[in-house]
Amino acid sequence: MDNNILNNNYLTSVEDVLAELDNELRKQGYAGSTDIPKITFLAALTRMFAEPVSLVVMGPSGSGKTYSIESGLQFVPPSVIENIAGMSEKALPYLEGVSLKQRVLYLGEAAGMAEGNGRAFLRQLMTEGKITYLTVQKTANGMKGEKLPTVEGPISFMMATTANNIHHEDQSRMLTLNLDENPQRIKEALRNKALGLSKTEVTLNLEPWHELHDFIANKKMEVVIPYAERIVDLLEIGSLKIQRDFPKFLSTIKACALVHFNHREQDKNGRILANENDYRIAYDLLNEPISQGLEASVKPGIREVVEAVTDLSKMGVSVDGISHSKLAEHMVRDRSVVGRNIHAAVSQGYLRNESPGQGREAKVMLGDRKLSNGSALPSPELVFKKDNAVRSAVEQIEQPHRNYFSHESLPW
Repeated sequence: MDNNILNNNYLTSVEDVLAELDNELRKQGYAGSTDIPKITFLAALTRMFAEPVSLVVMGPSGSGKTYSIESGLQFVPPSVIENIAGMSEKALPYLEGVSLKQRVLYLGEAAGMAEGNGRAFLRQLMTEGKITYLTVQKTANGMKGEKLPTVEGPISFMMATTANNIHHEDQSRMLTLNLDENPQRIKEALRNKALGLSKTEVTLNLEPWHELHDFIANKKMEVVIPYAERIVDLLEIGSLKIQRDFPKFLSTIKACALVHFNHREQDKNGRILANENDYRIAYDLLNEPISQGLEASVKPGIREVVEAVTDLSKMGVSVDGISHSKLAEHMVRDRSVVGRNIHAAVSQGYLRNESPGQGREAKVMLGDRKLSNGSALPSPELVFKKDNAVRSAVEQIEQPHRNYFSHESLPW
């Protein structure tokens, strides 16, 4: 494909590319919310940005974490994805012959993630966009200090894990996405499987998606967010982690604008202007994960077990605590999944453990911390409130003009 021409690609005429991605996933029997594949698809595009988005998907074993990531990655050209099953502690700084610059580094399971220095190198790659490493080499004249060739980034790093939490230094550099544990999603997935709807049985035409991704990457189009300062003015800063999460949110807005470039306005310098639709898409996808990460909101699994403990306590089921088995029975959920969420709720202070004695089942009671239901990001209605704030920001950028894509020529 000519890097400067994108002919006869139907995605250029689609006004909502992510809705089309949802339609494609449904053909393969994808059950429940398609938010994680959508975020994965957009995050892969941010590999070209100074602030690429990295993510970790958390959920119980067998819940479909890897499947959700790989469902999104199938819409990304395989050539830009470095897929690894695991890595040793010093593998990254000694990497030769494989370029990670502006690529997606995908680790299917956190169990394959290097410990110790390995994680420090990965953090450096995610934060600084490169790895520099001094080592000692044995020579004929004795030991000699040597600087290894710099491993260039930046990268978009993605992985899945069954853990409720990973090392806080790792997690602070990634968006944390929690997989939907709703039994109805599982039933829908099983029904689709019974109907022969799956990735292995339904082949999609991915060529238009790969062409679109390559085109955007090769054109290196610049995106401006006219309302970025307005968002900052409306943010409630309750955690320092927002300094790492907010740039990821802006990168996602820019990725939304890029995949819809043919339906976005440009300024006279050819820069694409992210509009309200881009904010709404990014907000709908990331507000809840970012809010949970900043503890302005609570993940659904934790909320469900805390509410179940509250209900059973009001019913007088037990005055000295409620067992995991009783909670699982009340919630009609798998005990291992309930236990996982109880552990998370206890670690965050929403529940507390009661120790009934050796050999007896542990029980839980309500903790001191109350469930929150806040929002880390300002709502689209607030950001685009009909006043002069956004209008003046747009005017500062220079009068844009609309220039739709023609199959015969480019808009710039």
